[in-house]
Amino acid sequence: MTPTRGHCHCVYLLVYAAKTGKRPSISEWTAAARRLPAFIAGTADFDAMAQYLIDQQLAKIGDDSIILGDRLASLGHHADNITLAMIARILLEVSKPQWLMTAVCGDTVLAEYLPTHVENHLAWLAQYRDVVLRSARRTADNSDLFRHWLGKLGEEIVFRGELQSGCEAAWMSQLSDAFGYDILSTRNGIKKQLEVKTTIEETSVDSSCHGMKPM
Repeated sequence: MTPTRGHCHCVYLLVYAAKTGKRPSISEWTAAARRLPAFIAGTADFDAMAQYLIDQQLAKIGDDSIILGDRLASLGHHADNITLAMIARILLEVSKPQWLMTAVCGDTVLAEYLPTHVENHLAWLAQYRDVVLRSARRTADNSDLFRHWLGKLGEEIVFRGELQSGCEAAWMSQLSDAFGYDILSTRNGIKKQLEVKTTIEETSVDSSCHGMKPM
């Protein structure tokens, strides 16, 4: 998503609506945002943006209200340029568009690599544009490194668990990601192809078993 001023103002109104009352459903959340006294409130696609925030885990539906993630909850109460620029950074961090990876190199923004429509959409950021782009790129890089580390940690836990349970195990993803699974585990001639999915909350394993006679 390219964070236009309209997108960022839409997010701001949704955040304000979530902070100022209990909104037990998306429809009540978006309705509250529409009622706010702002010009954009009558034209913004709140339903799509609210769903996007939930899909990107920036907000979630609680038992009796919408719960904002830390990044949105920490935003200021005024729709000033700094607050809107912070929202732009957050949207870039979660969407990680390919042009961001190309146009930002270290602390340098290579404006010639910004697509024309992106440059036009970001013009409202003015002096904050390059700061936002550099910050979003750094966060995206760190996020990718963390997810890679977390994924490999989960695979190692499952791999060692298979060995400790008496199975013969091969950590296939260490050789290549082309196999389509991470761990090959064998017990009594039965082979299991294990695909490991790791999150901060839990690690899950999807397996497909193939009966094979011992060689």
